[in-house]
Amino acid sequence: LFILWGAILRKTRDFSIIILKTFIKPLVAALVMAFVVIYLRLNLWLALLPAVIVYLSVFLAIKGFSNEDRMFIKELLPKKA
Repeated sequence: LFILWGAILRKTRDFSIIILKTFIKPLVAALVMAFVVIYLRLNLWLALLPAVIVYLSVFLAIKGFSNEDRMFIKELLPKKA
């Protein structure tokens, strides 16, 4: 679907570049996570926690969260009394 979407959006060059930039960091984090999960060769349920940890670690390391994302996450967290 990503390739198809890219082919369709290719006609509007500026928009497709924005979309591509949006997907690069999550894609990198997902690829690293996939390699780790494949390397560990664990049961799906046992691989879930390491997969989440690896994905979030890589995503944070490559600064995948924007300021808007951080503000949204802060709003979701419970406020201290």
